[in-house]
Amino acid sequence: MISKSSTTTISCDMCGKHIDKRNPESATPLRSRYCSNACRQRSYRQRQKVGGMGTAVDGGPLTQLSSFVGRTDEMVELSRLLHGVRLLTLTGPAGVGKTRLALELAGQEQRSRHCEVIVVKLATLTHIDQIRRQILIALGEPAEDGVPRAPRAAPYANESERLLVLDDCEHVLDECGLMLSELLPSHPYLRVVATSREPLRLPGEAMFSLSGLALPDVDGDSSLSECLRSDAVLLFLDRARTVVPDFQLTQENARHVGEICVRLDGLPLPIEMAARLIRVFPRPRSGLAWTTACPC
Repeated sequence: MISKSSTTTISCDMCGKHIDKRNPESATPLRSRYCSNACRQRSYRQRQKVGGMGTAVDGGPLTQLSSFVGRTDEMVELSRLLHGVRLLTLTGPAGVGKTRLALELAGQEQRSRHCEVIVVKLATLTHIDQIRRQILIALGEPAEDGVPRAPRAAPYANESERLLVLDDCEHVLDECGLMLSELLPSHPYLRVVATSREPLRLPGEAMFSLSGLALPDVDGDSSLSECLRSDAVLLFLDRARTVVPDFQLTQENARHVGEICVRLDGLPLPIEMAARLIRVFPRPRSGLAWTTACPC
């Protein structure tokens, strides 16, 4: 007769070690295929490295593929705010550049203060358990057998300074607020930068409203000089040169480029998309300047 308490041997998904289907210390069935918490954590970290968890953990400088144009004053003010608060939320409309600015700020903090930077993207998440799991895993606290653990009540000993970037919070404001209200008190060396179209409305939250890039005065006589002082136009010029390297801003086309940026309200994402269309315009003949027509 086979006993009801007999065990079935399986292998650990991480190290291959044989384990029993039942915990030898209790009658509770194991709900995952790891021989120990150490193997479970190694598995989570491995998934993070290949992007399986939608997170980016400190493992080198935060770098972007494209150049960062403008926002000098905003960076100075955000850096000042971040050093005085533990939760900073960047708000603004879609396409205004909240994510890019938050990543640039995090990269600056990483380089100057040598703190650990953790990025968690929330765009595809909708449930509090998903959000909790993502954040805890990113912080090195994997959920037990798929059930997210609550943060510890007491502060961690020898905890190093960390900066957590929560990107795209607008569709899960309540869930993020609940998680951060539990997380921040138990992690005294953790700071958070969130991006959202609306603030989280938590105690101690500092809010920074982001608007479009500086625009030129296209109605004046000095269109070229005005455009060269405009961050919006400089962004257009930078992105246009990625598709047409010899594109130049001239007296003839400056007004058109400026009008494009004005009609797009100085929003970085639409400007970048418009700049990529420069390839469809006819190339100038030798000795002639580039001309553009506003595609808006």
